[in-house]
Amino acid sequence: MHRIVFIAIAGSLLAGCSSVSDAFKPAPQTASVRLESTPPGATATTSIGPSCQTPCELSLPITTAEEMTVDFSLAKHQPQTVAAMIVRQPGDVYAPGAVSIDPNPIVAQLVPEKPARRTRKNATPARAAAPQTAPTAEVAPPTAAPRNSVFPPPPPSR
Repeated sequence: MHRIVFIAIAGSLLAGCSSVSDAFKPAPQTASVRLESTPPGATATTSIGPSCQTPCELSLPITTAEEMTVDFSLAKHQPQTVAAMIVRQPGDVYAPGAVSIDPNPIVAQLVPEKPARRTRKNATPARAAAPQTAPTAEVAPPTAAPRNSVFPPPPPSR
């Protein structure tokens, strides 16, 4: 009987060892980053995974990556990708250093797409200029001023 109790206690202790060792593992590090865009309302997708609609703040799980990108997209605007660095502070095995993202906040200036030029359906073609014809006969200037004119007569032709 004592053997059965001893085996049961030893078995439960050994089974508990695996869960106890997990308790000593450090939790994955996270870094918080603010995402903004002009105009607001863009969808921001990180290369690490999470995404949100700007303006927003994300808590990102940090892996071994040294850099990350954020893709911003908004209807009727050109998409934009912004790069950021993952900055690690020194630490040790038991107390890893702090992790931050530079720049923070990450801001994107989204440029509107150029609208397509519209053509008029009922546009009339440009009229061709009428060819100018040279006068066939020269008109002589009047030699005498009209009687009712306040202007003097023109000078004689040479």
